[in-house]
Amino acid sequence: MRARVLALAAATALLLSACSSEPSVPDDQVVKPASVPSKWSTEDLGVLSVSAPASWDLQPATKPAKNITSTTWRTGVDDDGRASGGLEVKVITDPQAPAEKAAESLAVSALATLRSGTVDPLSIVWPDATDAWYLAYTATVGLPDDEVAYPTRTMVLDLDEKTQVQVTVLTAEGTDEKVIDQVLTTVKLTPAE
Repeated sequence: MRARVLALAAATALLLSACSSEPSVPDDQVVKPASVPSKWSTEDLGVLSVSAPASWDLQPATKPAKNITSTTWRTGVDDDGRASGGLEVKVITDPQAPAEKAAESLAVSALATLRSGTVDPLSIVWPDATDAWYLAYTATVGLPDDEVAYPTRTMVLDLDEKTQVQVTVLTAEGTDEKVIDQVLTTVKLTPAE
């Protein structure tokens, strides 16, 4: 009898812990949370924190719409005066679409305006996100004889039905491209209360 009670208690504890814990990030997922590289700066944006190389310039936050706060970092400009890359974080309250639909819209926009080719949003798991999507593409800008390619990565994360975060990182082709996914690995969400 005692063995059955102990087994039942252990099974109940296991079920309760499984119900209350976050789903784990798959080992083979394209981007996973990681520790912040040394000499990077971390910025707390309220519902999330994100880190970037210390040399990236944090710009004052803007409000492109009543429900959107946009924070950007610039990596500098090249010899021709073109931006060499950067980071943009949009915090959207009362989003018009859930993360999946927002990711699909961003993919269509990248194809139509950034000559990215087909972009297929990929469902991912992210701690404290209720839904998460990842996009990887190369944006091409400029005239045909003066084009610049920017490898670009975006994560669209729903914290709940009232808050969505869109994080986009890009860098000019030929520069340190591994940094774009490294920045995404530093995104930490603050769970909604």
